[in-house]
Amino acid sequence: MAYPLEEKQRVTSSLSLRTVFLIAVILGLLIPASIISYISFNIQRDSLNNELQVDQKRLLDIVALGMQEPLWNLSRR
Repeated sequence: MAYPLEEKQRVTSSLSLRTVFLIAVILGLLIPASIISYISFNIQRDSLNNELQVDQKRLLDIVALGMQEPLWNLSRR
């Protein structure tokens, strides 16, 4: 039972207070930044996919309207 306690004391005594604070600040900045970046990326991707679908539908409607009357059915005037 004494072995894990000795190991824990050895690990905590090897890190200075400055190092512990530095690690805490870095992790405190990186973890929320990575979560926010992931969520923002997903929101932006969904928004761009919706815009792409709307643009694609609009262009397909334009092409469909243009193909309703083929070129060889145009009358000469």
